[in-house]
Amino acid sequence: MDNENILILFYKYPEKGKIKTRLAQSVGDQHAFEIYNCMLNDLYTTAGKTSVIKIAASTLPGGIPAGKPVYDTFLQEGTDLGEKMLNAFRKVFSLGYSRAILSGSDCPEITAELFDEAFDTLTDHDYVIGPASDGGYYLIGMKREVLNPSVFQDIPWSTSRVLDTTAGRLNAERYRYKLLEELNDVDTLDDVETLLSNNGEGRRSETITYLKRMRKGHHEI
Repeated sequence: MDNENILILFYKYPEKGKIKTRLAQSVGDQHAFEIYNCMLNDLYTTAGKTSVIKIAASTLPGGIPAGKPVYDTFLQEGTDLGEKMLNAFRKVFSLGYSRAILSGSDCPEITAELFDEAFDTLTDHDYVIGPASDGGYYLIGMKREVLNPSVFQDIPWSTSRVLDTTAGRLNAERYRYKLLEELNDVDTLDDVETLLSNNGEGRRSETITYLKRMRKGHHEI
Protein backbone atom coordinates (compact mmCIF):
# COMPACT_ATOMS: atom_id res chain seq x y z
CA MET A 1 0.00 0.00 0.00
CA ASP A 2 1.11 3.57 -0.61
CA ASN A 3 0.83 6.43 1.86
CA GLU A 4 0.09 9.09 -0.73
CA ASN A 5 -3.42 8.06 -1.81
CA ILE A 6 -6.50 7.37 0.30
CA LEU A 7 -10.02 6.27 -0.62
CA ILE A 8 -12.88 7.62 1.48
CA LEU A 9 -15.95 5.36 1.64
CA PHE A 10 -18.72 7.85 2.32
CA TYR A 11 -22.06 6.41 3.40
CA LYS A 12 -25.15 6.63 5.55
CA TYR A 13 -25.19 4.07 8.33
CA PRO A 14 -27.91 1.58 7.29
CA GLU A 15 -31.02 2.03 9.45
CA LYS A 16 -34.34 0.72 8.20
CA GLY A 17 -36.74 3.54 7.41
CA LYS A 18 -33.95 6.14 7.26
CA ILE A 19 -32.15 5.18 4.05
CA LYS A 20 -33.28 5.01 0.42
CA THR A 21 -36.56 6.68 1.33
CA ARG A 22 -37.53 7.42 -2.28
CA LEU A 23 -36.93 3.82 -3.26
CA ALA A 24 -38.82 2.67 -0.17
CA GLN A 25 -41.95 4.41 -1.47
CA SER A 26 -42.00 1.81 -4.26
CA VAL A 27 -40.55 -1.34 -2.66
CA GLY A 28 -41.10 -0.80 1.07
CA ASP A 29 -38.70 -0.07 3.92
CA GLN A 30 -37.42 -3.64 4.28
CA HIS A 31 -36.47 -4.10 0.62
CA ALA A 32 -34.96 -0.60 0.49
CA PHE A 33 -32.91 -1.48 3.57
CA GLU A 34 -31.72 -4.76 2.02
CA ILE A 35 -30.88 -3.10 -1.30
CA TYR A 36 -28.83 -0.42 0.44
CA ASN A 37 -26.96 -3.04 2.45
CA CYS A 38 -26.16 -4.83 -0.81
CA MET A 39 -24.84 -1.60 -2.32
CA LEU A 40 -22.72 -0.99 0.75
CA ASN A 41 -21.36 -4.53 0.54
CA ASP A 42 -20.54 -3.96 -3.14
CA LEU A 43 -18.71 -0.74 -2.29
CA TYR A 44 -16.59 -2.48 0.34
CA THR A 45 -15.91 -5.44 -1.97
CA THR A 46 -14.84 -3.17 -4.82
CA ALA A 47 -12.71 -0.98 -2.57
CA GLY A 48 -11.02 -4.08 -1.20
CA LYS A 49 -9.70 -4.87 -4.68
CA THR A 50 -7.61 -1.68 -4.71
CA SER A 51 -4.18 -1.34 -3.11
CA VAL A 52 -4.72 2.14 -1.66
CA ILE A 53 -5.49 2.78 1.99
CA LYS A 54 -9.20 2.95 2.79
CA ILE A 55 -11.03 4.99 5.43
CA ALA A 56 -14.76 5.16 6.10
CA ALA A 57 -16.90 8.21 6.82
CA SER A 58 -20.17 7.19 8.48
CA THR A 59 -23.23 9.11 9.67
CA LEU A 60 -23.03 7.39 13.09
CA PRO A 61 -20.10 7.43 15.54
CA GLY A 62 -18.15 4.21 15.08
CA GLY A 63 -20.62 3.25 12.39
CA ILE A 64 -19.02 0.15 10.88
CA PRO A 65 -21.81 -2.06 9.50
CA ALA A 66 -21.73 -5.69 10.59
CA GLY A 67 -19.51 -7.94 8.52
CA LYS A 68 -17.52 -5.15 6.88
CA PRO A 69 -13.73 -4.83 6.94
CA VAL A 70 -12.63 -2.77 9.92
CA TYR A 71 -11.18 0.30 8.26
CA ASP A 72 -10.54 3.38 10.35
CA THR A 73 -13.86 5.20 10.56
CA PHE A 74 -14.75 8.77 11.39
CA LEU A 75 -18.02 10.66 11.76
CA GLN A 76 -19.38 12.82 8.95
CA GLU A 77 -19.66 16.36 10.28
CA GLY A 78 -21.54 19.28 8.74
CA THR A 79 -24.96 20.79 8.15
CA ASP A 80 -25.36 19.58 4.57
CA LEU A 81 -23.79 17.10 2.16
CA GLY A 82 -21.27 19.60 0.84
CA GLU A 83 -19.95 20.53 4.26
CA LYS A 84 -19.75 16.86 5.24
CA MET A 85 -17.69 16.03 2.15
CA LEU A 86 -15.47 19.10 2.60
CA ASN A 87 -14.75 18.12 6.19
CA ALA A 88 -14.02 14.54 5.14
CA PHE A 89 -11.35 15.77 2.72
CA ARG A 90 -9.93 18.12 5.35
CA LYS A 91 -9.73 15.17 7.73
CA VAL A 92 -7.74 12.87 5.45
CA PHE A 93 -5.46 15.63 4.20
CA SER A 94 -4.67 16.54 7.83
CA LEU A 95 -3.45 12.94 8.19
CA GLY A 96 -0.79 13.61 5.55
CA TYR A 97 -2.26 12.10 2.39
CA SER A 98 -1.56 13.89 -0.90
CA ARG A 99 -4.46 12.67 -3.03
CA ALA A 100 -7.92 11.59 -1.94
CA ILE A 101 -10.93 10.08 -3.67
CA LEU A 102 -14.37 10.13 -2.03
CA SER A 103 -16.90 7.57 -3.21
CA GLY A 104 -20.57 7.48 -2.36
CA SER A 105 -22.44 4.24 -1.71
CA ASP A 106 -25.31 4.61 -4.20
CA CYS A 107 -23.60 3.31 -7.33
CA PRO A 108 -23.21 -0.49 -7.61
CA GLU A 109 -21.59 -0.10 -11.04
CA ILE A 110 -18.32 1.31 -9.65
CA THR A 111 -15.33 -0.94 -10.34
CA ALA A 112 -11.88 -1.19 -8.84
CA GLU A 113 -10.55 -0.16 -12.25
CA LEU A 114 -12.48 3.11 -11.98
CA PHE A 115 -10.95 3.80 -8.57
CA ASP A 116 -7.50 3.13 -10.03
CA GLU A 117 -8.25 5.39 -13.00
CA ALA A 118 -9.37 8.15 -10.66
CA PHE A 119 -6.10 8.06 -8.72
CA ASP A 120 -4.08 7.88 -11.95
CA THR A 121 -5.95 10.94 -13.19
CA LEU A 122 -4.74 12.94 -10.20
CA THR A 123 -1.12 12.57 -11.28
CA ASP A 124 -1.69 15.28 -13.88
CA HIS A 125 -5.08 16.78 -12.97
CA ASP A 126 -6.25 18.77 -9.97
CA TYR A 127 -9.68 17.15 -9.66
CA VAL A 128 -11.49 14.07 -10.91
CA ILE A 129 -15.25 13.47 -10.94
CA GLY A 130 -17.37 10.42 -11.65
CA PRO A 131 -20.60 11.79 -13.16
CA ALA A 132 -23.93 10.15 -12.39
CA SER A 133 -26.72 9.97 -14.95
CA ASP A 134 -29.05 11.97 -12.68
CA GLY A 135 -26.84 15.07 -12.91
CA GLY A 136 -24.91 14.46 -9.72
CA TYR A 137 -21.70 12.53 -9.15
CA TYR A 138 -20.78 9.22 -7.55
CA LEU A 139 -17.13 10.09 -6.94
CA ILE A 140 -14.97 13.16 -6.50
CA GLY A 141 -11.27 13.44 -5.81
CA MET A 142 -8.49 15.98 -5.67
CA LYS A 143 -4.94 16.80 -4.71
CA ARG A 144 -4.38 18.20 -1.22
CA GLU A 145 -3.03 21.55 -2.42
CA VAL A 146 -6.17 22.42 -4.42
CA LEU A 147 -8.84 21.64 -1.82
CA ASN A 148 -11.25 24.56 -2.25
CA PRO A 149 -14.38 25.02 -0.09
CA SER A 150 -16.24 26.72 -2.95
CA VAL A 151 -16.46 23.36 -4.75
CA PHE A 152 -18.79 22.15 -1.99
CA GLN A 153 -20.58 25.29 -0.87
CA ASP A 154 -23.97 26.52 -2.13
CA ILE A 155 -24.40 23.54 -4.46
CA PRO A 156 -28.03 22.55 -5.27
CA TRP A 157 -27.67 19.09 -3.75
CA SER A 158 -30.16 16.38 -4.74
CA THR A 159 -30.91 18.12 -8.04
CA SER A 160 -29.87 17.55 -11.64
CA ARG A 161 -27.64 20.67 -11.46
CA VAL A 162 -25.03 19.31 -9.04
CA LEU A 163 -22.45 18.26 -11.64
CA ASP A 164 -22.85 21.33 -13.84
CA THR A 165 -22.60 23.67 -10.87
CA THR A 166 -19.53 21.89 -9.54
CA ALA A 167 -17.85 21.92 -12.96
CA GLY A 168 -18.63 25.62 -13.21
CA ARG A 169 -16.80 26.25 -9.94
CA LEU A 170 -13.78 24.26 -11.14
CA ASN A 171 -13.74 26.14 -14.42
CA ALA A 172 -13.98 29.49 -12.62
CA GLU A 173 -10.94 28.57 -10.52
CA ARG A 174 -9.16 27.25 -13.64
CA TYR A 175 -8.55 23.87 -12.14
CA ARG A 176 -7.68 21.03 -14.46
CA TYR A 177 -10.20 18.23 -14.03
CA LYS A 178 -11.39 15.09 -15.76
CA LEU A 179 -14.77 13.36 -15.92
CA LEU A 180 -14.79 9.58 -15.66
CA GLU A 181 -17.36 7.21 -17.15
CA GLU A 182 -20.97 8.15 -16.42
CA LEU A 183 -22.71 5.63 -14.16
CA ASN A 184 -26.11 5.26 -12.51
CA ASP A 185 -26.91 6.00 -8.89
CA VAL A 186 -29.76 3.96 -7.44
CA ASP A 187 -32.31 6.16 -5.67
CA THR A 188 -35.63 5.28 -7.30
CA LEU A 189 -37.45 2.36 -8.91
CA ASP A 190 -36.57 3.76 -12.35
CA ASP A 191 -32.90 3.64 -11.34
CA VAL A 192 -33.33 -0.02 -10.39
CA GLU A 193 -34.78 -0.79 -13.82
CA THR A 194 -31.88 1.02 -15.50
CA LEU A 195 -29.33 -0.88 -13.43
CA LEU A 196 -30.88 -4.23 -14.32
CA SER A 197 -31.20 -3.29 -17.98
CA ASN A 198 -27.55 -2.21 -18.21
CA ASN A 199 -26.25 -5.26 -16.37
CA GLY A 200 -28.61 -8.00 -17.50
CA GLU A 201 -26.05 -10.68 -18.27
CA GLY A 202 -22.91 -8.75 -17.49
CA ARG A 203 -21.19 -7.69 -14.31
CA ARG A 204 -22.32 -9.50 -11.18
CA SER A 205 -22.75 -7.78 -7.85
CA GLU A 206 -24.60 -8.44 -4.63
CA THR A 207 -27.02 -5.63 -5.48
CA ILE A 208 -27.84 -6.98 -8.93
CA THR A 209 -28.24 -10.51 -7.57
CA TYR A 210 -30.68 -9.31 -4.91
CA LEU A 211 -32.69 -7.23 -7.38
CA LYS A 212 -32.95 -10.14 -9.81
CA ARG A 213 -34.18 -12.34 -7.00
CA MET A 214 -36.79 -9.71 -6.12
CA ARG A 215 -37.92 -9.53 -9.73
CA LYS A 216 -38.15 -13.31 -9.98
CA GLY A 217 -40.31 -13.28 -6.86
CA HIS A 218 -42.52 -10.59 -8.43
CA HIS A 219 -41.71 -8.02 -5.75
CA GLU A 220 -42.59 -4.71 -7.38
CA ILE A 221 -39.83 -4.82 -10.03
